[in-house]
Amino acid sequence: MTTDQHHDESELPPAGNPADASNKDVPPAIAAFVESFYKISDTPDVHEQYADDYYIDDESRLSFQIGPMQPTNKRDGIVAWRQKGWEGVTRRKHVVNGVFISPKWENEIMLDGTVEMDKNGSTLRFNWAGRMVFDQKSLDDGSPKIETYKVWLPHTEVTAFGLIPTDHPVGRLVAGPTLVGHRAFRSFARRTRCAEPGPFPGECVAAKANATHLFNERIKRRGQFRLHSSFEESSAFAIRASRPDQLCEAIIVAKMSLIALEEAFNIPSLAEQSAYQARLFVADGNGQAHADRLVDIHGERLAKMDQHGVAHTILSLTAPGIQDFDEPKAAAAAAKEVNDWVHQQVQQNPKRFSAFASLSMHNPKDASDELRRCVKELGFVGALVNDNQRLPNDEAAWYDQPEWDSFWTTVTELDVPFYLHPIAPKGEIHRRIYKDRAALIGPVLSFANNVSAHLLGMIVNGVFDRHPKLKIIVGHLGEHIPFDLWRINHWLEDVHKPRGAVSMQKTIRDYFNENIWVTTSGHFSTLTLKYVQDEIGIDRILFSIDYPYEKFEDACNWFKTLDGKFSAEDLAKISHENSQKLFPHLRS
Repeated sequence: MTTDQHHDESELPPAGNPADASNKDVPPAIAAFVESFYKISDTPDVHEQYADDYYIDDESRLSFQIGPMQPTNKRDGIVAWRQKGWEGVTRRKHVVNGVFISPKWENEIMLDGTVEMDKNGSTLRFNWAGRMVFDQKSLDDGSPKIETYKVWLPHTEVTAFGLIPTDHPVGRLVAGPTLVGHRAFRSFARRTRCAEPGPFPGECVAAKANATHLFNERIKRRGQFRLHSSFEESSAFAIRASRPDQLCEAIIVAKMSLIALEEAFNIPSLAEQSAYQARLFVADGNGQAHADRLVDIHGERLAKMDQHGVAHTILSLTAPGIQDFDEPKAAAAAAKEVNDWVHQQVQQNPKRFSAFASLSMHNPKDASDELRRCVKELGFVGALVNDNQRLPNDEAAWYDQPEWDSFWTTVTELDVPFYLHPIAPKGEIHRRIYKDRAALIGPVLSFANNVSAHLLGMIVNGVFDRHPKLKIIVGHLGEHIPFDLWRINHWLEDVHKPRGAVSMQKTIRDYFNENIWVTTSGHFSTLTLKYVQDEIGIDRILFSIDYPYEKFEDACNWFKTLDGKFSAEDLAKISHENSQKLFPHLRS
């Protein structure tokens, strides 16, 4: 069998439910080969043995390709690649997470794994996906040799590590915990065309492990493809695209389904400000590691997005940000500096990043003007403000007052969301409440107390009635409000309204149904998520992480555990569909 051989759809396995599918057991000869192959792959100075012992001699059938390198069918080419691949490398360790036999061709396997290596004093760890086709005769004899070996590598990591040229048009790979692929998908690649290039151009796509149902449903609605019974329920997939610069939108959605909305950054000139804030509640004491992560956009942050299947991040200025400036002109200048800086960062990779505007909230006009500039000229997708703006003489601005109506009119005219984010207390509030209770500053208590008071103030003071199209986001699964929703509603509706004590025209539940969204940022509790779903509905919940205050691993690994506890449709809504409705630019 040659690597270019195609199979008609009539040869493919019948369509089926992925939940009913299973891979065949890996034959002992192949399992032993894979173990031995990656052991020698991680052994330096055995380049000749690697080529002689594991590959066929017939150059007419041999094909070897790692990442974007030109494929070779020469033994000497394999040896040369091995030698180059070990330059500067002192240690390399492959881990194979999955080996999957083709459902139709017993001599073909797909592999999913990770590799960690030390090179020139640095350590890199990334995912990879591989395809092996064995010479059939050697396989029958119990001593398999490779006829075709191809490996797909993630562009970001290997480029940064100097393993491939920075300008090489290689595709991006995000492998899930397991990977399964077979020739059945080639028929899909041949028959599907995309109207627009996908955001992750490349020859191979690997999907998140929990995306199979979503992928199946999307394709079913489009009427383009039947999911085949060899698909693992808990596995991802690989597709060899017919055009290396275009991929189907449905595959992209299934491949990286998470969109994160509360992800902090900082600019270098404000580093000390954020370090001070971090020292109040970040565990490493001096906050320096935290501050370093805030100013990094395209390095560790993007690598973690790739590793954990986060397709897109909306960046926002970390607290305290502009709200810590009590002088209006300084605040306005800082907001413009921040917005211009993050705009440049987004422009470097607009498929993966967008931004919320930072605003000086000293007065409605300045805030409106800067938001309009950011949305109209810079392409920002909304605003994130760190709660009350500090004013001179230890005062604070509250945006639930009538003088802010002109600003809320601007927000609704621009049709963008406004994210109300917490800030650590300062001044008199800090002295009176938190000075002797420092452990309560931040996520433990103060964040939710302050933001919930501000949001409830907007509700009871009629902001949403005067601006019915206003869209507000709060983090941390609602800043405690959903858990008090019954009691709040009971007192507002049954006690205060009869006395004429509030001006709100609807119930608090109405405002959550029409104007307010919550994110999962920093609140990775399954029981809590179920409660919030019951109280405000699945359509109002958006996935987020709260990086770098929280870890990608904690947020994304927790989200994977929700599979089976929530329906696939509900998980798709939380992971990305609700965000795509709120932010139309994320639909492409």
